[in-house]
Amino acid sequence: MLAYFLVSHALILLTECQDQQDARRELQATKSWQETARPDQRHHDLTELAGQWRADLTLWTNPALPATEASGNAKIESLLGGRFIEIEMDAVINTVEFRSILILGFDSLREVYSASVMDTTSTSQNHFTGQLNKTGRTIVLRGEVMDPLTALPLKVRIEFYIFDKNKFETTTFLELATGQELKAVHVDYARYAIETE
Repeated sequence: MLAYFLVSHALILLTECQDQQDARRELQATKSWQETARPDQRHHDLTELAGQWRADLTLWTNPALPATEASGNAKIESLLGGRFIEIEMDAVINTVEFRSILILGFDSLREVYSASVMDTTSTSQNHFTGQLNKTGRTIVLRGEVMDPLTALPLKVRIEFYIFDKNKFETTTFLELATGQELKAVHVDYARYAIETE
């Protein structure tokens, strides 16, 4: 009977010890999750871009032809407590209204910048991921888009160069099946001055 009591008591103690270890692991997992869910400096740097912007576009649709230029406006808003920004741009390009939405953020769990891009030239939603380059001022994103002429994927690189909180630029490059890279779109963004009364 004493042996049964001792074994039972030992099992209860082991179970309690295991429960305490499980509770500690669960607490640590919760802390880790909370840390990756909290916006950090990389998110703050993006949200500093919130505001109204002038957007000057240059587009190259054919390397043999001159570039097309257009001007438009962009509105940048912080989303979900500073975790993402949304860049909504509109312009008129060769009498055609153009509108795009780009959602950009930093994925703290995967340690990458990620973006989703949609515009009025297609019904696709395109996704890109990337890192800051060595200068620490350019976010380089990579992904694929579908070529509407061939229905084949094209590799794309988008570079966000942030001069400061009042000026940044984006450049989009396409990689052709031949391996040749073409500059497709360049946008200069300048923050509109805030009028004071």
